Amino acid sequence: MIEYAPAGGKNYFAEIKNIRLIGNGSKQTSGHGIYSSNKNGGEPKDLHIYDVFVKECKNDGFHFENAWGYMLQNVLTEANQGKGCYISGSESYMSSFFSYLNGDVGLHIAGDHFHVSNSYVKSDSVYGVFVDTDFSKLTNISIYQSKEVGCRVNGDYNTLSNIVIYDPQTYSLKITGDYNNFSNLVLYKWGSRTASTYTSITIEGNNNEITNLNVLGDGTNKSYKGIGFVTGGYNLVTNATFKEVDNNSIKFYSDNNFVGPIRFVNCGTNKIDDSGNGNIVEEIGAWGYHVDGYNQRSQFVMEGWCTHSAKTVTIGILPADAIVVDVLVWVQEGFNSDGADLLEVGYDADHDAYAASVDVSSTGVKSVTLGATAKTVDATSRTVKVYYDDQGSDATAGKAHVTVVWSKAAASP
Repeated sequence: MIEYAPAGGKNYFAEIKNIRLIGNGSKQTSGHGIYSSNKNGGEPKDLHIYDVFVKECKNDGFHFENAWGYMLQNVLTEANQGKGCYISGSESYMSSFFSYLNGDVGLHIAGDHFHVSNSYVKSDSVYGVFVDTDFSKLTNISIYQSKEVGCRVNGDYNTLSNIVIYDPQTYSLKITGDYNNFSNLVLYKWGSRTASTYTSITIEGNNNEITNLNVLGDGTNKSYKGIGFVTGGYNLVTNATFKEVDNNSIKFYSDNNFVGPIRFVNCGTNKIDDSGNGNIVEEIGAWGYHVDGYNQRSQFVMEGWCTHSAKTVTIGILPADAIVVDVLVWVQEGFNSDGADLLEVGYDADHDAYAASVDVSSTGVKSVTLGATAKTVDATSRTVKVYYDDQGSDATAGKAHVTVVWSKAAASP
């Protein structure tokens, strides 16, 4: 409809503003709404577009090749059969960009050094936003209900911040580049096409960093997965919250990634599945790691005091598939019945399941014989208690501190 393809040399400072273009794409065989290229030998630089609405073109709403110094502000691209906007080149700026219901990618940037801000992309096919650039910055972007991936980042050294991605049909965010930085992401509801297949984030690159991440299920479809580390390595995810995400909130296929601190809110029981090596996970209040195929992620502690007057004390609840790794007992004040003074750790049906017959008649750190259930995977959730057994007269003194160290088993193969 409008073509900017000058002949010969560098051409600067063209301007298009305050127009509305209706492409009538159903009756056309081809055509972009506004198109620029160097096909005639010139270099179309510094094209500035303001307050423009492009709708129903046969191909892309905006299509710019080898752009440099372009500026788009207050533009709307809607219901085009191709992409909402395709721009390749470098050093261009977009603000207040709105893409809606286009037949391909909503916004596709390719090249380097782009800046996109304060924009909204909704209901586009394929990707909402495709970042195929290096050294670009995207900030304050909302991406709604993409027919495929919400946002794909294929380039390197890009920065994306303050991004909301809502209800794409497959992945919220797909990272296939390296050394990208993401911050302040909210990802809500994804994978409506086949929820069990898609993670909210899939990472297939190296040395990417995500900070301040919220991955939120909607409370009705609990088959969602959180992050999948598929290929690459040395990726970092910090300050992350997973809410109402089912099993495998974090899934590792690749090696040497770090996640933490993280928080799980109303998620499935098997939060972490690690098929890689050298991955580190730090849940808030607990450290974990994965070495040589042996899963030691998510080590936790529960602790409490037992006294001569409080002989049975509940110190916590173990979830299903927990493993008690160790039990530590320190006696601050010796128990003084006139018989054996013994302490056990277990649950009501098996008092010495985790620690058996610890002598607490004297002060100090005690040698603990672990019970038969310790160091095994228990499929049943247990309320853990400390039991003091004075096998003579009632003690008038005695105080002991008990710590139970436990871990969560990986999903059974």
